[in-house]
Amino acid sequence: MHKPPASTGPYGLVCVVVAVVLQAVGNGLFDGRISSTDSFLISFLAFFSAAVIFNAVGALQRRGATAAHVALGHRGRRLLVQLNVATAVTFLCFYLSLSLMPSGAASFLEAGVGPLVIFALLAIPRHTNPAWRDLPAAALVFGLACVSAWRFYQDSAPGHTSALLAGSVLALVAGTSAGCIGLISRRLGEAQVAPVTVSAHRFHLTYIIALCVLATRTDQLGSPGHIGQLWLISLLTVTIPLFVLQIGLQRSDTFRAGMVMSCLPACTYLSASALGGEFDVPTMTLMVAAVAVPALFTMCTRRSRPAA
Repeated sequence: MHKPPASTGPYGLVCVVVAVVLQAVGNGLFDGRISSTDSFLISFLAFFSAAVIFNAVGALQRRGATAAHVALGHRGRRLLVQLNVATAVTFLCFYLSLSLMPSGAASFLEAGVGPLVIFALLAIPRHTNPAWRDLPAAALVFGLACVSAWRFYQDSAPGHTSALLAGSVLALVAGTSAGCIGLISRRLGEAQVAPVTVSAHRFHLTYIIALCVLATRTDQLGSPGHIGQLWLISLLTVTIPLFVLQIGLQRSDTFRAGMVMSCLPACTYLSASALGGEFDVPTMTLMVAAVAVPALFTMCTRRSRPAA
């Protein structure tokens, strides 16, 4: 028997907000304090840990379940494969962009294009009637992201225009793929695939890519104590927030969730400033606007449940 889609009530959006705040605090805490190799190591540890932990949790749930276990089904498997690819593309393109441009600029471009991508993906099917009121809000968020990215461009050395252009393209590709993640996650919720199952299988391709990169940097991994410390950090700042985010994405309106997620770079800047980072009044004003626009849009709009 077909089950109704997951609810689009406030619980899902609250999970997205909590995940964004947790990630922003973690990003702000370690901004400028870890190397590129540490970033890949944290990603590998977080994604591999997610696969191990949530596969174990899923096995325990199936063993102790009193109700009949719902099979994943062909649609669920296909969506999980798509989510693996989208996650890996997001990860790879974003980290490549970080090697070509300032991290703040890459983060804003990746997050800022998300709402526009989600709007376009929701408007593509011919049988749907897109919510055109969303387009100005998405365009404004993207505009603020571009202005914010331009502020961070000033940190790059002169004469690297080609690198900045290539990095910008990669960051936009990562953001486009991230928008796809939101839509695929919503469809997984409609297919009744549990967030635990998604988190158990979402990152296989991504941690394999991270491991391949680390295999070329074995001399930069550090001591076992350093790796253990990064593992704890990865659990708190990546694994747990991404699981909470997965719950939220499967239970909330995709566009509104994308608007909330677009706040992450600005929240990271605010977090880093509060924890002793550089403080700049014009940039801080821009960051507040980059948070306020999506926040006000999300609070002032209401959605009916989308058609199945």
